Amino acid sequence: MIEIRHKESQDVIYRCEAQALAGQRLQGVRLAGADLSGRNLCDCDLSNTDLRDVNFTGAELGGALFQGAILTGADLSEANAPGANFTEASMERVTAHGANFAGAIFRYSKMPDCDMSRAVLIGCDLSIADMRGVFHKANLSRADLRGANLTGADLSEADLTAANMTKALTAGLKLSGAKVEGAVNTHGQRMHNFGKAGVRKPPPKPWWQFWG
Repeated sequence: MIEIRHKESQDVIYRCEAQALAGQRLQGVRLAGADLSGRNLCDCDLSNTDLRDVNFTGAELGGALFQGAILTGADLSEANAPGANFTEASMERVTAHGANFAGAIFRYSKMPDCDMSRAVLIGCDLSIADMRGVFHKANLSRADLRGANLTGADLSEADLTAANMTKALTAGLKLSGAKVEGAVNTHGQRMHNFGKAGVRKPPPKPWWQFWG
């Protein structure tokens, strides 16, 4: 028997006849406010599930399906979710400090006011996602950001190496200290790394200019 309790009241809000949560089909279940910290939910189907304010800190979420789920206010800090699918998920005000989302899909997801500082988003599909949040020091290398809404987003000191931002909305985007070598900007042009002041680093002088 598996029981899931509310993170504050400790009331049982869901139970099922199973030995483990991993691989369970929980789509459409109302789990708002649940404590799932440290639990193994790998390959779970949580599509269209009410996951508002759920505590997922340190949870194992590899390969889990969150398509169309409501994750507003959820805490995924330090969660391990490689390859998870968050397509069209509502992720407003989500906190995910240091979480691992490598290879995950966030296409069409809505995450305004989220805080994904230091999150690993290597190779993620974030195309057409609403990313108007904080991604300070996040690793977005090789991420697909085509058509994403990055208006006013904080990507300071983030790693955007080889990321694709073609047709992304970037008004007010903060990129101070970010690594952008090989990234494609909103106009389809290759970018290069910048200095601390946001100025492109000049090419090194030819060796002969150091003589005489």
